[in-house]
Amino acid sequence: MIIADLIGGLGNQMFIYAAARAAALRHNVPLKLNIAGFVRYKLHHYALSNLSIQEDFATAEDLTEILVTGRIYREGNPYGFDRNVLETPPPMYLRGYFQSFRYIEPIADVIRSDFSVRTPAEGQDAAVLSMIAETNAVCLHVRRADYVSNPGTEQHHGVCPREYYEGSLSHLRNRVGPVTLFVFSDDIYWAQANLRLDAPTIFVGHNRADRNYEDLRLMSACRHFIIANSSFSWWAAWLGAAQDKVVYAPARWLKNGLDTRDLIPSGWTQVRY
Repeated sequence: MIIADLIGGLGNQMFIYAAARAAALRHNVPLKLNIAGFVRYKLHHYALSNLSIQEDFATAEDLTEILVTGRIYREGNPYGFDRNVLETPPPMYLRGYFQSFRYIEPIADVIRSDFSVRTPAEGQDAAVLSMIAETNAVCLHVRRADYVSNPGTEQHHGVCPREYYEGSLSHLRNRVGPVTLFVFSDDIYWAQANLRLDAPTIFVGHNRADRNYEDLRLMSACRHFIIANSSFSWWAAWLGAAQDKVVYAPARWLKNGLDTRDLIPSGWTQVRY
């Protein structure tokens, strides 16, 4: 048995689940999720239930058994790949963020299936999905919220400046021709007021935070991507299925200089600003 300790927002939870799923499949053992941390974690709630994951929650008995007899893995660098996560024989309790594409690569098809939304799109989501399918759609994601409002978070992450988005769009248009932008943000009004985007633009802001899985579906349906330093838009770009997709990502993912070399897939374009 492998138990994954889930915490963070939807993108964080997806990274944790994906690494644990890879380890469980490698050893052909059950994967169970521990979501007890959300009782005291007020920023986010458990958010994977709307995806097509193998959802099996750890019981008190499971936790007692694995913490007494199993191996407890505590992550070092949350953006670094550690082969021991996959190779250590279970039972194992995984605690960390595991934000590396290297955990996912061996089981990419499984993860794409697991992270499809359980229910069909309806209403505005279905309408936007149709618009995306009919255009050379670019997902542009702006991450602000606590990156701006919380001084500690801002010092850790930082915010991608307007110039990053506008410069990336200019380069992207030179590569793929005319595009239609679909802008997603946790501060959609700031994006509308501040971004100067030289392309037809649709600002998608109708989904509340508790329906972020719908935004994830819409974002990942786009053909190309200009992402923020956000695990949420990282997943949207990774899940994008277009064979010719172009992804722009900030080269400086964090302000604190932590090593993130295992985060960005080699086919993506890293933009310095």
